[in-house]
Amino acid sequence: MKAKRRSLTPAKDILLELFEGGEAELAGFLLRHTYFLSPDRIRERYEKTKSAAWFPDCVRGSRQYHKGKQKKDQSVWEGRTVKVCDNTKARLAFASFSGLLMAGDKEGRIRGYHVAHIWERVYDPECFTAGWNLCLMPGFLKLFTEQQDRIPLLHQVIQQAAFDLYFKDGAVGLPTPPFVTAPDIDLAAQFPTIILNLL
Repeated sequence: MKAKRRSLTPAKDILLELFEGGEAELAGFLLRHTYFLSPDRIRERYEKTKSAAWFPDCVRGSRQYHKGKQKKDQSVWEGRTVKVCDNTKARLAFASFSGLLMAGDKEGRIRGYHVAHIWERVYDPECFTAGWNLCLMPGFLKLFTEQQDRIPLLHQVIQQAAFDLYFKDGAVGLPTPPFVTAPDIDLAAQFPTIILNLL
């Protein structure tokens, strides 16, 4: 086998190559393999606790909003005392909402999937573990919905799907937070064969 020194190919370009460079095809693939929480589960949680967050006193660490705070430290958000956590709390929240087994070395545990934050804002306790801000997707695709390596259309279709499920026409019965926006994509027109997966 021959070898040659080469420049590193960006990982997102490798993924797009599998879909012949088509972001729309990749976005459709992501939608087909992403799982959202049923609006009924979120509405039930909100009606019972007045919060859509499973752990409404937890945030993920943030250098900007919880400066100098580490996991298990206390911080303050808008006058409230909150506990700084890692993404394990988001995974536990998704498991609690959905009933999926997502931890431990047990039969039936979900593997290869990662919990993703749809509108990010993980430093805010009302968003970090809120059911409307969480979805489950294959780990190898999650990276490309995040800020550092984002393929814009992937992030946009996930936000649009969540907006349509949870906030369009007041679906879950809570006010739309001001930072929750929709990219104005007609998913039914652009992806006519896709039916969103609910848990």
